[in-house]
Amino acid sequence: MIYELPRALFDLAAPLFAETWMDGAFIWGAFEAVQDARLFVDDPGRPTAALLCRTFEYYVAGSAGARELRRFIVDAPAEAGIFGEMYGYLPTNVPMAQRLLDDHDGRLIVVARRNFRWEADLAGLEALARWQTPVEGVTIESLDRELAERADRELDQMIGRFWSGYDRFGAGGFGSCALAGEQIVSVAYAAAVGGGEANIDIFTAAPFRRRGLAARVCAAFIGHCREHGLVPTWDSDSDNQPSANLARSLGFSEGLPFTQLSTPGYAKLTESDGLWSATELDDGITAWRRVEG
Repeated sequence: MIYELPRALFDLAAPLFAETWMDGAFIWGAFEAVQDARLFVDDPGRPTAALLCRTFEYYVAGSAGARELRRFIVDAPAEAGIFGEMYGYLPTNVPMAQRLLDDHDGRLIVVARRNFRWEADLAGLEALARWQTPVEGVTIESLDRELAERADRELDQMIGRFWSGYDRFGAGGFGSCALAGEQIVSVAYAAAVGGGEANIDIFTAAPFRRRGLAARVCAAFIGHCREHGLVPTWDSDSDNQPSANLARSLGFSEGLPFTQLSTPGYAKLTESDGLWSATELDDGITAWRRVEG
């Protein structure tokens, strides 16, 4: 069996994620209840491995020898209601990454990812200052609820999905946007906040690119982080050189890369049906048992 923990018991699995060096805002934002998540472990009292499901990215931590948890992941039971949204697994250690690849027998591929962090050192402050000058005809505004909703609607962003609604974004998230008149043309927002970090997501409408607008909304985002004691972080695919260039121009420093395991072409997982069933236990724990095989 494996076990789904209620929010009140998440801390039991927190030590398993201490080994991670990337995506701290996503992971610790879940443990701090800033954003929604679901957590599955191999043992409800002393877990040795865990699956943390956060929006689209699913973090797998702990012992690669946790066979039952790995079987749950491979089976991807539809009954759990999580695997239809999976975008990528992010293992927090190399043995777990290799086991997941072996278990899926070619159904997952490796997507190399880059990891950046902004520190308030001299280089970072000098880089930031270059992008705090105004652009004629454009204003930089903080994202309130109305602007966040408009950014999702007009720029096809995912603020509401990352935050499970705009009320939660208003309570724990933040961001900045560039307005040309009344039109939102660029946006930078926190996809996650946690563990003293804020992970940034950026988008600029195609007709307004190469004008320094993305850098300016990011500069405003960094300024908010500095005022609130948060460290800005940034992720990108390894082959997305424009994203890496923008991060460096703002003073971000690159850290260790990491690995994402996704389906080829990000196709939806093939979920199983009827292999797993759930039973409610004490303390809000749900036990998942494989009923076949």
